Amino acid sequence: MDYLIIVEKTGTGFSAYAPDLPGCIATGKTHDQTRQRMREAVEFHLEGLLLEGYPIPEPTSQAGNWAGAGSSQNPIWAACHPSVESKTPRR
Repeated sequence: MDYLIIVEKTGTGFSAYAPDLPGCIATGKTHDQTRQRMREAVEFHLEGLLLEGYPIPEPTSQAGNWAGAGSSQNPIWAACHPSVESKTPRR
């Protein structure tokens, strides 16, 4: 599954979130650091859902490039393919 990740420039670095995973966010000083932290946050979030017995949500959000957005110097989105195994949830 690939989840849409939105990365935004902030006054002190970058922040990221996954629209299909409410509450799953990350921040960093650089774009690369933020992307790595977001990958870890998504994996942690999904593992927590599994441990609590909740279903893993299917990705439904999509993004596109608009004129002037998403240049290589200011990417606005990325896909995240977490490496979380589908395990039988614990109860």
